[in-house]
Amino acid sequence: MSEFFKEIHQSLMNQSASLSKFTLNTYLSHISKIRQFRPNLDTNAIDERFLEDYVKFMQNRKNKEGTMYRSLAVLRKFVNMLRKNGVMKNSPFENYRMPRVRNRRDYLEIDELRALYDGYFKKMREMTFAEREAMRAFLFSCFTGLRYADLKNLCSEDIKSGKIHKWTQKTGQMV
Repeated sequence: MSEFFKEIHQSLMNQSASLSKFTLNTYLSHISKIRQFRPNLDTNAIDERFLEDYVKFMQNRKNKEGTMYRSLAVLRKFVNMLRKNGVMKNSPFENYRMPRVRNRRDYLEIDELRALYDGYFKKMREMTFAEREAMRAFLFSCFTGLRYADLKNLCSEDIKSGKIHKWTQKTGQMV
């Protein structure tokens, strides 16, 4: 018998140098969620029934389908880590079908973006400093396609010849 939280914590600490801060925080958040579901979880207790009960737990918490899918995907990642480390032999995901969730991405139409941009200049004197900065950052993000985390970490060295050259935090790719 092996205590899940101890084993997964050890596995994550062994990999922490190769994980981004965002990824590590995501994993820790999912561990906390699993701990709320089963505070004293043994690795041998992770079977198909456990997965079904975990889905019911998330449904009772009013998690959306995308959130439940992501939680199961992270749990599968944990199970695969433990199998690689020899802590678990079998995976409950071998015969378990995770329903694929298609998220509908919403986006602004060009006229909506134009209205925001024009509205910013019309109302900027009425806005607080924080509101102006939030709107400027949002519009900049819309025009550049930068994610919030990349925008937050943007520095002058990322701008060369009038163009932004940035290694993204999420994917580690140059954009």
